[in-house]
Amino acid sequence: MKIHGSQVRGWTSSFSFVLCATGLALAQQGSPLPNPANTGTAKTPTASSATGASASGTASATATQETPKFLRYVRAASGGAKVRNIYDAQGVSIAELEAGTVLAVYGERAGWLEVESPAGYSVWVYGEYLTPTTESGVLSVSGNDVRMRPLPSSGAESLPLRQLLQKGQKLRMLGRKDMSKPLAEDWVNVGSPVGTRGWVATTQTETLPADQDGATLWGAAVSEARKPLTGTPITGATGADTEATTAPSNASVTTDSKKISAALADADKQLAAARSAQEQGGTADYDSVKAAYEAVLAMGPGEATTKLVKDRIELCSAYADGIKLSAELEQQKQSIDAAMRKRQTEMARAARSQPFDGRFDGRGRIEKATLPGESRPVYFLRFGGELVAELGCASGRLNFADYLGCEVGFNGTETRGPIRSTTAELNRPRAFEVTRLEVIAAPAKAQR
Repeated sequence: MKIHGSQVRGWTSSFSFVLCATGLALAQQGSPLPNPANTGTAKTPTASSATGASASGTASATATQETPKFLRYVRAASGGAKVRNIYDAQGVSIAELEAGTVLAVYGERAGWLEVESPAGYSVWVYGEYLTPTTESGVLSVSGNDVRMRPLPSSGAESLPLRQLLQKGQKLRMLGRKDMSKPLAEDWVNVGSPVGTRGWVATTQTETLPADQDGATLWGAAVSEARKPLTGTPITGATGADTEATTAPSNASVTTDSKKISAALADADKQLAAARSAQEQGGTADYDSVKAAYEAVLAMGPGEATTKLVKDRIELCSAYADGIKLSAELEQQKQSIDAAMRKRQTEMARAARSQPFDGRFDGRGRIEKATLPGESRPVYFLRFGGELVAELGCASGRLNFADYLGCEVGFNGTETRGPIRSTTAELNRPRAFEVTRLEVIAAPAKAQR
């Protein structure tokens, strides 16, 4: 079983709406709907009459759908009406109707009417079950029992409509979720076929005036809403793998509409190229893509095409913002890494430091040595196993013999650099004229 828009019979989705978990699922699966008491003798045009007034490429709701018997006709109230995918206020809107829009009522349940709109609804179908046709802007359903959803998602937030699409039905394409993907891997926005119903709150409708004939109004509304419309080709991620259209313009095909079509197709190609570059780690120039779509808007396309182009511009802005955010996060990461490295270096330096660092010019234990060829003893300072200084005091104020074996720190002036000899015994460290000497630790013998 396919999860998204798949070919299944019945209703098996699990969802979590608190107020309508079990009863709603049964109703959406097709449980009988109670007829209102005042069905009377309302005129009931059939699906075939509505289809006759529909646009080219629009088919009946399903192959198994019986000839619909409208219970009655109503119209959207003065404040307009929202048609939803389920009979619950938490349902997703699939159409926002202007006040006075005529609706055909199929059934009624718990304060909601199951209605068909003359223009149909904006729904989403997974592209795996759609194929291009030779008619510009028209797609064909390639499987049976294909679901129509209110959102480009197969999750619980996007419960499908009760009606299912059947193989061979033709649908107008209104747009795509992600133009960078092939048609078969993308959600496709289409206009629903004749017979598709949604749910509207009874409080958002009103009865027709007594002097108006609902069947006549319905027929005229269907003819006007579903007359042939032109569209604009959209190229998918593979270049020319689809021949689809945006929402059509109400004007006849003219030279201007052809220019708009070409400009939109070019902008779509730029968007697909930018997405591909970004996914491959390259630089994506979404500002240029936005400029291309804005140029299409400047040409004055139809209302639906304008909406599609604006959606594309918002998509480009979202992609550009994502790139900017990623760059900022990477910069922050680098700053944090640099700060961490600096801190680790400081901690390592602190671990190696000694309490007397900076207090003396040198420190260590005093040793006495007699060098070859010299009669006077020499006093050295050894620290960490290495001779670090040769001590001297020209004034005679300090007698280094008194400090033999003591660990001392001294301050003074360097009088000679180290002497390096080929004979190890003659190697000598730097020489200092000591002006200050401080005992840090005395040997155990001296302490006793």
